[in-house]
Amino acid sequence: MLGEDRKKIPFIITLFILASFLDILGIGLIGPYVALVVEGENSNLSIELFSLFNRLGFTINFNQLVLYFGFVLLLCFVLKGISSIIINYLIIKFSLSRTAKLRGWLMDKYQNMSYLEYVNRNSSEYITAVNNFAGSYSQSLKNILKMTSEGIVFIFIL
Repeated sequence: MLGEDRKKIPFIITLFILASFLDILGIGLIGPYVALVVEGENSNLSIELFSLFNRLGFTINFNQLVLYFGFVLLLCFVLKGISSIIINYLIIKFSLSRTAKLRGWLMDKYQNMSYLEYVNRNSSEYITAVNNFAGSYSQSLKNILKMTSEGIVFIFIL
């Protein structure tokens, strides 16, 4: 039933996986950030980060370290939010395009029916099929894609 749009699904799932990595990165940085703030500049993490910055040729103080670390953490969550918006947009666009194609296919079938076959059925059956069934298909497809996205995030977090 997906036809040529079947080729778009691996791309969408790849985006799900990339968004999952951003989720994991953001969640993984919360603990070290809290530890850095709570334990202060004598913690093992801050000592390691100071040595990393020194090896890279940067000299920073503890306040700058906390600020940069917080900025990286904020950036991860902003990128995750943007990627979620893009993914939801792609899911909705994909499912609505499938709905439009299904409605077009149904209308084509109805228009190519013989006249006797067409008038033997109630017109409400055609309207129901085009509006309700195609819309239900779109909603189901959208829900399946969103559940897949959330499932991938859940698996990666576990």
